[in-house]
Amino acid sequence: MAYCSGDLREHMSLLKKTNTVDTEGFKRPVWAPVYESVACQVSGVSARDFYQAYAAGAQNTLTFVCRFLADVNTSWRVSYLGDVYEIVQVNPLQEKRDFMALKCMRTKGE
Repeated sequence: MAYCSGDLREHMSLLKKTNTVDTEGFKRPVWAPVYESVACQVSGVSARDFYQAYAAGAQNTLTFVCRFLADVNTSWRVSYLGDVYEIVQVNPLQEKRDFMALKCMRTKGE
């Protein structure tokens, strides 16, 4: 499927884990936004993928398509509409790497 920038109508933030020092001197992990308000297209999984995900206990899965960002990997997270999603898979799309698809699963909380 070919994508164009007009398809990217939703917005998400990409988060990266950083360690900060609290007032007591302990290191605490914090998910800080690296890219805010990234234009994206959001879609659920297909029926076939939903049943496979449901069997594996991972039915809260979304796919985000956005412009290609070279440094994004599976250690990052996506914040979308108040929910946080763990990036499970990063797939560059099209041969010029103009876009990428992020398969994400909603986290239980951290």
